[in-house]
Amino acid sequence: VLPPLDMLALLLAALGHDVEHQGFNNTFLINSRNTLALRYNDLSVLENHHASVTCTILEDKITRALGEAASHFRRVVVTAILGTDMAKHRDSLEWLATRSIGQEQLDTEATLHLCSVILHTADLGHPTLPWAMHKRLSVQCSEEFFMQYKEEEQLGLPSLPFMGKDPKNLVGLAASQVGFIKFVVLPLWSALDTALEDVECVSKAVKKIGENRDCWQQIEDSGEVPPDG
Repeated sequence: VLPPLDMLALLLAALGHDVEHQGFNNTFLINSRNTLALRYNDLSVLENHHASVTCTILEDKITRALGEAASHFRRVVVTAILGTDMAKHRDSLEWLATRSIGQEQLDTEATLHLCSVILHTADLGHPTLPWAMHKRLSVQCSEEFFMQYKEEEQLGLPSLPFMGKDPKNLVGLAASQVGFIKFVVLPLWSALDTALEDVECVSKAVKKIGENRDCWQQIEDSGEVPPDG
């Protein structure tokens, strides 16, 4: 479906999509009037920065060697990274809902959309992993959220309740994890599974997401943490 150059651009975009991340989300950077928010006019602040740094790194090493193809290559990298902004999540879902993607060659705009959606979906990919790995990554994400929550409290900035959950308390985290998977992760992966034809690994990922959701639901309901095995 994707041309080789686009696949290369997508893989490199994946490597660079969080480069120089500071551990705070766009909302914090905007509310604290961070220099990045001022530079990018409050629009996809982190994603614009990640794309800029990634393309700067690639400029000497890859982009100049591509000749006339360099412009399209860079466009794929930038579009894919900008698509990881959660503010564009609904756009990704709506685009997938209108698509049935087989083996036919896509036009340029459809290719760009697909690259953007694939990287956004992969960015929400840790619920597709085995329970032990998913649980560990969920806790690490919660630690980052909790750090931002405390910083927001100290600075008198607005904060969201789910970011104030103690990452050491899995029972306290469970409800927000169930909601995150149920309303964000699973609909996106399911939409990608429906849009793609006969891609077994995506179907298996959707199944694993449901299993991990059930694990968090068990913790919420009973307080018992499923074994890592």
